[in-house]
Amino acid sequence: MVYGGYGPQSMEVGLATSGDGFTWTRHPNNPVFRQRGWFKDPACESWDAGIEVHQLISVGDHFVMLYEGLGNYPHRYNLGVAYSPDCSVWARSRENPIFPLTSPSVKQDMSTVHPWLLLDDMILYYVEVLGASTDAEHRIYAARVGPELVNPLDQKALSYPLMFEASVGGMGASTPAVSCVGFPAKTFHLTSSAPGVVQIDVDPSGLGQWNELHRGRVTRNKLWSFKSRAGFERARLRFAPSSESRASAWLVLERC
Repeated sequence: MVYGGYGPQSMEVGLATSGDGFTWTRHPNNPVFRQRGWFKDPACESWDAGIEVHQLISVGDHFVMLYEGLGNYPHRYNLGVAYSPDCSVWARSRENPIFPLTSPSVKQDMSTVHPWLLLDDMILYYVEVLGASTDAEHRIYAARVGPELVNPLDQKALSYPLMFEASVGGMGASTPAVSCVGFPAKTFHLTSSAPGVVQIDVDPSGLGQWNELHRGRVTRNKLWSFKSRAGFERARLRFAPSSESRASAWLVLERC
């Protein structure tokens, strides 16, 4: 289950699992999909500084999430799409927002919200809200979209946040596995408040047969990066700090 949650700063998305549909366990790394900035901050330029999920679709071997984002110009909503191999890590489309209304410099009080895609026909329904008040006029619209909307392989690049300020002890931590098929260039990044050892493991054929691709040392509070053009189906990152640390890591996939 992918769901919206309200925290100290607006809306983010969490993940929970269940064996029977009645008893649910929250994912230990919630929220799995984070807002970018705080929409009430005057310096925030992000269009999705508050986010709320509206539809989750299973397409082939990946998941697609349609969501609405609340931005800071001035507190309008737009629509976005994100991709995941397992619902625990998400990469935003670089084409977001799907239907940008106007640029931040244009004064317009309107929002697009509540996306819902009919996958067989690729027809996207959404709502336009003409104003900011609770009694503003709502209109239902439909748009035909291309198949690239739900296919991560059609994206020029994807950035997967593997860890975000995660608490990592001396036993280390491993990130989720991410599919790298279709992206020749793979770049891993990691920062940590403590030094340690980082390892990149790859699954060449997607059969769960993991091999070590690279091992390196991480310096405290310095960006560590490793780029590979080797061919493999999936990759994950493992990090073992010398002491308790706060670590962030991400994987950037590029078609070029």
